[in-house]
Amino acid sequence: MPKIIQQDNGWDFVPTLKPLAPTDNPAAFAGVYGVYREDSPHPLGIVTKRYRIVTNGELVERARNVLKKLGFSTWEENLISIDGGARFMGQFSIRDRLVPKSVGDTVGYRISLINSFDTSTKASAFGGFLRLVCSNGMASLEDSIALSGRHDANIDLNKIEAAIERVVNGLDGQATIFTRFMERAISNEQGNVILKNLVLRKAISERIRESIQSEWENPRFDEDKERNLYNLYNAATYILTHQIATQRAELASNINAAILMLLRDAVMAKEKMEMLLTAPVEKTQVTVTVVKP
Repeated sequence: MPKIIQQDNGWDFVPTLKPLAPTDNPAAFAGVYGVYREDSPHPLGIVTKRYRIVTNGELVERARNVLKKLGFSTWEENLISIDGGARFMGQFSIRDRLVPKSVGDTVGYRISLINSFDTSTKASAFGGFLRLVCSNGMASLEDSIALSGRHDANIDLNKIEAAIERVVNGLDGQATIFTRFMERAISNEQGNVILKNLVLRKAISERIRESIQSEWENPRFDEDKERNLYNLYNAATYILTHQIATQRAELASNINAAILMLLRDAVMAKEKMEMLLTAPVEKTQVTVTVVKP
């Protein structure tokens, strides 16, 4: 049974550090602390005394400052607490300013923040795009930018804000890959073959492949009826945005990035495109009957 990851809107809290000192062996835990939220006796993570808490609220405030500074007047926020507050993901979607020359499609901007108190990830920001016709979240090829390095006493919140600004300013150049996708025509069956190969490369599961294939073969938007790599990617982002991210935002984000990277590599290198378009060999089960003399 897959692990159920709790997702809710209880992201805006201020955790505290408390020493961990079990009564059976306090010396073994000298200098070890737990990161706690007030409403739970269980630590979100285990850290040392050098750990500097960067709250989700501090990151959100800095992101809002950057968007205002760059002249964005309105945006939508989707701020999520994950696994009881151990991790955080925030998305800032901008619909009223479009990406220049966005492959003839209407594409806005999306900025994402991640943070954790279980030490699983650094506080980071990464850019992406929002397809307005269906609100699909589209990844970008830019690596995420770590906002704080390690959570320690040297964290500078002004540098965090500057890093978020670099993410926003770098997005326009990233949208050109979608033009390459739109220019690469594929047949319906070729799209299905690509999806099967994405399963083999462990970018998606078989269950997700089936959902994407259904969307690809029966597009719900007129804009997606043309058969090309761009609309295959749109079928994937529709499923990830509207079926996966509502329950597993981290998983959807990771899959989105993995798909984009594999498709990008394919349009940039002929041999990689040929590999994605080659139907995988179907496994067959052979039964051998041994007859004793």
